[in-house]
Parts: sequence; structure tokens; C-alpha cells
Amino acid sequence: MKKRVISMLLALYIFLNLFHSVAIAAGNELFAVPSKTNFVMDGKPVSVSHAYNINGNNYLQLRAIAELLNGTTSQFNVYWDGKNAVIETGKPYSGTVNPATLAYTKDVRKSRTSFKLDGTIVTFENAYMIDGDTNYLQLREFAEKLKGTASQFNVYWDDTANRAVIVTGAGYTGEAPNLTGLTTVKIGQTEKEAGIGSKLFGSLSTSNGKWGFYGSYEKFLAVYYVDNKASFLYTNDLSSYNGGGKVYTDSNNNYLKYAASVGNFPVCDASVTERLIFEFTNAFRGVYGLPALKWNDRLTAAARSHSEDMKKRNYVSHENPDGLKPGDRITAAGYEWRSYGENIFMATLGVEAAYAVDKWVNSSGHRINLLTTACDELGVGVSIIERSGSGHPGAYCTQNFGKAKG
Repeated sequence: MKKRVISMLLALYIFLNLFHSVAIAAGNELFAVPSKTNFVMDGKPVSVSHAYNINGNNYLQLRAIAELLNGTTSQFNVYWDGKNAVIETGKPYSGTVNPATLAYTKDVRKSRTSFKLDGTIVTFENAYMIDGDTNYLQLREFAEKLKGTASQFNVYWDDTANRAVIVTGAGYTGEAPNLTGLTTVKIGQTEKEAGIGSKLFGSLSTSNGKWGFYGSYEKFLAVYYVDNKASFLYTNDLSSYNGGGKVYTDSNNNYLKYAASVGNFPVCDASVTERLIFEFTNAFRGVYGLPALKWNDRLTAAARSHSEDMKKRNYVSHENPDGLKPGDRITAAGYEWRSYGENIFMATLGVEAAYAVDKWVNSSGHRINLLTTACDELGVGVSIIERSGSGHPGAYCTQNFGKAKG
């Protein structure tokens, strides 16, 4: 009996009660099939391989969730103490995921396992054993139990992207978070519904949607619309920020929160990424009360040329293989400078504008350029690293800062 109880913990699972049906029970009979739900965590696609679907609801292995969250602000440990399945919030996961053979099964029944959360016995309404002595729990219910603990997280369904979204560090609401400050904007709202049309100062159309830029760089809001409905929000106005989404911090200034975003950042081409890097750079300067940099086409030409050259000749350096430095390239582009600066960045995949700017913000030397007072103009050049599949590709990015003679 003891051996059997231990095996129950070693295959402890968690159930997600959100998503679209792929298996429907006949009468009172339940059966489980492997889930095909796509998951996103903190804006990045993640693989959740240990998952079943029953009556349109997803069931995920708890140990796999513990492993997935390990290293994030929502990490937790889980183990068997001989009597209870013990969950310790705020601690790294020290176990391993149990192997599971996911296949169609009718072996689905209520679980009688006892769970202990941070020393307190808790009861789960939606706990099942599937395919033997393997426990599954409801993810929404689990997230609700963790609300207010060191391991809290939010989970909700993104209808626009047809994905389950996990947001670490956020308290459970079951809904997409809103941004507050400049205005209250919700994912799924139109510009009119949000009441922000009068604050628009710039826009940019893409092949799949449209960007709108609102307020000022001191109180900045960027919204990406798909079919005229907001699918991504980014702001530096956190005056009444109430949590959720992704928070960007400045590690060079005591981890000051300088921006936050909600939703899935859209995949962008090179020219759109350049514009967004320009906007987000000025929004970061706005946090520190610095004037906005002006766009300069000649600096942009120099930046684009350098990004393309780095990709073509496979290097990442301010000095190219021919010995030319930023000042040489800027001069060659026809910009007569009094002062200049350059930031570069490269990642093989996952590059988007907010990510690139955040990397520069959290690098002391690059941050100095972002907050420069010696330059008043900026050019941005991006060269995309093409690859197969969906998601954000990689890119080489260059920023050229300058102040012209005269």
C-alpha cells in the first residue's frame, strides 16, 4: 500500500480548466486524449508536453509545471512526504518530471490524494486520477490557491492568438491584465472604446495590423491593433500600475520599473522593428525627463549598413573586418558629426523591439548612449535573420546616435 501511495505522488499532475474541446464524454463516462493546446508564458511560447484534454479542459502534469516555472518568480517545489503531496511556494523545484505515455484512455476517476500547501492541508475540487494512480489538478484552481503566495501566477485564454497564457508573478484573475496610468486600456478594445483617440501622436501600419502611439514620451502608450482591436500594449506610465503582464526594470537604477506590457508582441519586419526601437528608446528617455531624439535618415543608413554587414560577414563588433569604426561609417553615410555613439545587439531568435531596448537599458555602457545628452538625433538599422517556422526571428540591431556640426 505504501509503495502504491508513493507512486501516486511521483506522477502528480495538474489540470487546466480553460480551453477548447477535443474530447467529449458520452453520458457520465469520461475519457482523456493528448492535449494540443498552445501555451505562452511571459510572452514567449513554451512547450507543455505532459497534458491531457477531457471534455474540453486541459490537464497538465504538476511536476512538469514546476519544472516550467522553475527559475521564474512563480517557482515552487513539490514532493511526497509519505502522507501528503507537499507544495512549497517560492522554492526552486528539486525533482524531475515523471515519464508519461500520453494516449487515449477511459481510466479517469476522482482523486483522494491529500495536498499540503506551505504547511496547510488544501482541498481541490477538480482533482482526478488518469490512467492508473496518476494525479491531475485544475490549473485555474491551482493558480487561485497560490494567489498571494510567493509563487502566484495568472492564467487566462487569449482568444486572438488561440493560446493559453501564463503570467508569472501576477495574482490570479483568470483574465488578461489591463494597463493603467496614461489611460485604462484593455486587450480586445478598439481605440474608440478605450477613449484614447485624442491622444494619438503617431501611427504605423503593418501587413497584419496597425500601431498607435499615444500621449507623449514622458507618458507614453503604444498599442498594436489587429482587426482594430488591441492585442498588445506597452507603456512607461506606471503611476497607477496594478500588476500583470511583463514589467521592464532598469538594473542600473535600483531596478526601477520603467515600462510594462500586456499581450503578445507581434512579429515585425525590419522597418517596423526600427521604428519601434526608436519609439521605445525615446519612451525610456522620457522616464528620465530627457528630450526625445529626432530620427535621422543618414544615421539610419549607416546603422542599416552595419547591421546588414554584421549578418553577411557573421560578426558582432563596433569595428568591422575592414577596420572601419562607427565614426567612419557615419561619415561615409554623409552625416557630418560633432559627436556620435553606437549601440549594437544580436540574437539568433526571439528579437523584438522592447526586448532589444531592455537589453541595452540593462547594460551600463549601452544605457549611457540611450540617455545621451551629447547627441540629439538617432538612426536605427535592423537586419532580420530569416528562419523557418513562426514566432520572433533573430536580428542584428544597430543604433547610431549623432549631433551634427553647425
